[in-house]
Amino acid sequence: MELAGHGSTLTSEDGSFRFVGVEAGSYTFRTTAFGYIPESSLLVVRDDVTLSVPLEPAPLVLDSVGVNIERIDVGGRVRDPEKEFFLVDATILTDQAVMARTDSHGRFRLRGVLERAPLTVRVRAFGYLPVDSIVLPTEDDRYLFELVEDSAVTALIARQIERLEERAAPRFAPLFRNMNRDRLLRFTGSHTLRSILEFEYWPHLHRIRAVIVDGRRYSMTDDPVAELSHILPEELERIEFFSAGRSAVVLVVYTRQFMRDLIARQIQ
Repeated sequence: MELAGHGSTLTSEDGSFRFVGVEAGSYTFRTTAFGYIPESSLLVVRDDVTLSVPLEPAPLVLDSVGVNIERIDVGGRVRDPEKEFFLVDATILTDQAVMARTDSHGRFRLRGVLERAPLTVRVRAFGYLPVDSIVLPTEDDRYLFELVEDSAVTALIARQIERLEERAAPRFAPLFRNMNRDRLLRFTGSHTLRSILEFEYWPHLHRIRAVIVDGRRYSMTDDPVAELSHILPEELERIEFFSAGRSAVVLVVYTRQFMRDLIARQIQ
């Protein structure tokens, strides 16, 4: 509050103010307050006077603030800690409509997620309990998600394997031994299905005359296992060797994907 010739004063907590020793006369009276329009008027003093000064709010003009939304890529791996190998073809879902699948080394990359924004990540893989997590992604973050086997699914797989073994028993191929997942997983890290066969049965590979993968017969060639170099042991559930007469053998391969379909659809 400012009164011409008598200086200025501040209002108290209840908004009151006082000027003393003001003689009769006309004075310019000015009021200023942060966030309000300044008010100026001519005040005529004849005796003690009490004023009520209404003020109108004044919008504050702030400098514009630019907010840049940064989108980044983050990645990681999915692992089975018990059997100590990385999971192939696990699915990673997020609440930002970004998803990915793990590659042959268990790696994944989520592209274009919001930096430092809470990100819900859901990791799913056949035969494992799902994992949900919330992270605050920053550039070059790497995550490791470890999944535990689902005992219920493991039991279902075991029952299907029993059925396959019962079917295969009468057609056993001498010199060859059927291999289930536990044995196949011993070759993770540096082998493909072809290199497993070469390692285990090199002297007898010439006996394999045909290869059937998930019910689909591979093309007949002089080297029927040649096309198996792209199949990893992590992708397999079982391989069987059937005798086809005259020392010929048929290799039958069941992948993890086929086993999932077998359980879901009860394929005979």
